[in-house]
Amino acid sequence: MVTKSSPAKSGLEVKLKRVKKVGIDAMCFIYQFQAHLLFGSLTSIIFSRMEDKKLHGCTSVLSLAEILSYPKLQLDRLSWEEERRKFWQTPNLKVVDIDSKICEAASILKVKYSLTLPDAIQVTTAIFSKAEGFVTNDEKFRRVKELPVILLGDYIK
Repeated sequence: MVTKSSPAKSGLEVKLKRVKKVGIDAMCFIYQFQAHLLFGSLTSIIFSRMEDKKLHGCTSVLSLAEILSYPKLQLDRLSWEEERRKFWQTPNLKVVDIDSKICEAASILKVKYSLTLPDAIQVTTAIFSKAEGFVTNDEKFRRVKELPVILLGDYIK
């Protein structure tokens, strides 16, 4: 378990202090909003830095669809509304609409790295937003070379 004094947690803090803007994968929002037992403490670092205006975040509008399609939320309309509210009220977050330029560039990354189209759109959004890293917990993003990938699993020891 990651604790306040955990080297893994402080490693993520050190990494995030080196960047001003990160792309955020949808799963990070789910971990944060659902208080995930393993990864929630790590995503809290990201969202706290954003709240303190020490970090800017960006994500594709696709993240909203991914969050709201989370199976548990489909059964509870009040929770669905709460997650929607949390997403739109995330401090220091730029939600980027998908346009033709993002789609064209995402199609190239999709083929180049064998990504799903939503994943390619997420990472392309981060690149177009001039993010200095992309925070995710999905190993397949390690293949992407266009920007540094910050994998949450690397900070769980």
